[in-house]
Formats: sequence, structure tokens, C-alpha cells
Amino acid sequence: MTHDASAFPTLAGHQYMNLITFRKTGVPVATPVWFAEYRGHLYVVSQSTTGKVKRIRNNARVQVEPSDAQGTSLGPAVPAYAELLPRDADAVANVALQRKYGILYGLFAALWYCQGNMANIIYLAIRPANYVPATGTDE
Repeated sequence: MTHDASAFPTLAGHQYMNLITFRKTGVPVATPVWFAEYRGHLYVVSQSTTGKVKRIRNNARVQVEPSDAQGTSLGPAVPAYAELLPRDADAVANVALQRKYGILYGLFAALWYCQGNMANIIYLAIRPANYVPATGTDE
């Protein structure tokens, strides 16, 4: 993986971040998660039935902030957008997380497999709020 300039500099050096999603009422919900950054996107793994995934399906607008494992904020929140990756597009996310968390990530993946939860695993891609994809068109 390349060492591109981070699109999320407030997260540099952190193992956890709060992924802040929003209920339909607009109330923010912060959840501490593992994350890996690659080429300007953050990647997160979750179960498809969690509240954060349900909220992202309803509203892609999120915020991210560095945190500890308990969710205590360690820095400013940054606006972003999240998307649920389809099964055929999750390899980059998986590799990024494996490289960052190593054996610990592998142990969690083995646990999910043993519990029969692999079908419920979903990856999220999070991009900065000001992200503009390089499509080659002026749409």
C-alpha cells in the first residue's frame, strides 16, 4: 500500500475512531471502531445487522473522530460520507484492515467464521465530505 497523504490527518497514529452516524431524528450516535486508511478512504468492517449500518443505509452523512476503545473522543470530528461496499468490492478494505491490525484482525475474522457470521460481515468505505471522485467526466 502506498503512503499517500492522509485525507483524515486527525486520525493519524490512532487505532480507534468514533464513527458518528445519525438517527432519523438527527441525533448523533458515536461508535468506536477499528479503521484503516488507504488512498484517501477509510475502511471499517461491521456486521450488516448493526445499528450503525442501518443508520448509514438511511443517511450516508457521518463524522469521524479519533477515539480510544471505549469511545472517548481524542480529537475533532470531521464530516464524511459512508457507503456499504458490495461483496465483490471489499477486498481492498479487508487487506487494509489486515495490514493495520495483523494477527488480531485475523483472530476476529476466524471467530466470525467459527460463529457462522461471515455472511453478515460488511465493509464500509468512508470518504471525506469534500471528496470528488476522479471519473474523467464533468458530472
